[in-house]
Amino acid sequence: MRRPVRILLVAGSMILLLGLVALAWVWWASQRVPEFYRAALQADVEQQAAESDQLIHQALELSNDARAQGQWEALFTVGQINGWLAVDLVQNHSHLLPDGVRDPRVAISPSGALLAFRYDNGSITTVFSVDLDVCLAEPNVIALRVRGARAGELPLPLADVLDGISQAARHADLRLRWAQDDDHPVALVTLPLGGDEDDVQVTVQKLELREGAIYVAGRSTTTHAADASVGQSPSTSKVQR
Repeated sequence: MRRPVRILLVAGSMILLLGLVALAWVWWASQRVPEFYRAALQADVEQQAAESDQLIHQALELSNDARAQGQWEALFTVGQINGWLAVDLVQNHSHLLPDGVRDPRVAISPSGALLAFRYDNGSITTVFSVDLDVCLAEPNVIALRVRGARAGELPLPLADVLDGISQAARHADLRLRWAQDDDHPVALVTLPLGGDEDDVQVTVQKLELREGAIYVAGRSTTTHAADASVGQSPSTSKVQR
């Protein structure tokens, strides 16, 4: 065999091998699972159910407090949130999950929140994760600063992620607008907490990410605030500290 032909064959084989190695690495990286997500999926089933019930109970207490005149506050732990995502969401609200999405879980710390979920559309199977900074931009407006997104360990273009967030907001009938902060996109979500048939105006005044928990506080007022507040102390929901 002539030397140029051998060189071409060797070069072609090397290119093919490198391509296969690259594809294998991409597949391997796309199948990597964030450590917090792996641990969350291994949580005890009975404990998840108990924590889901705790979150529902606290949410009902908070809803009742928010209907009354005065201050209110609540603390939801990451265990309660993930318990609700594992149990009540699946049993009673699965229609809220987009097609192909299952097993969402979160991790929370003062520096931000990490959301991860399995995705399977028949041709792609991976774990997506989104790194967020969450705060209150103004009363009743939550700011979600998108710091990055990954499929396994592979960084994802943010355009698709932002489109997914917009679609989720529309699906949930939430008002959303986009802003920019230090080259990071920020989703500004307005909470639908205006006056209702009881003329109650709910205002979220504080939202904080803590170690393994979310703290929220605010105030509710009514058109009869002056009469209702005479001789009464502000209502406050129970906070687990």
